[in-house]
Amino acid sequence: MSKASMAERVEQLLQMAEDAMAEGELEDAISLCDQALETAKDDADALEIKALALGELGDFEAADELP
Repeated sequence: MSKASMAERVEQLLQMAEDAMAEGELEDAISLCDQALETAKDDADALEIKALALGELGDFEAADELP
């Protein structure tokens, strides 16, 4: 997979994660962020969305452990 297509895939996953957050599907948002982070390990947007979702679930410890 080319770098451009990997970046596109990450963007798609993050958009889906944001949509899931907006719909209150927090576990789905976390899962989508995890998929994005498999490709882009240190993606700030994926980490931020995941931290927000974990916080909404009350899992502050896991949110604090994110890089």
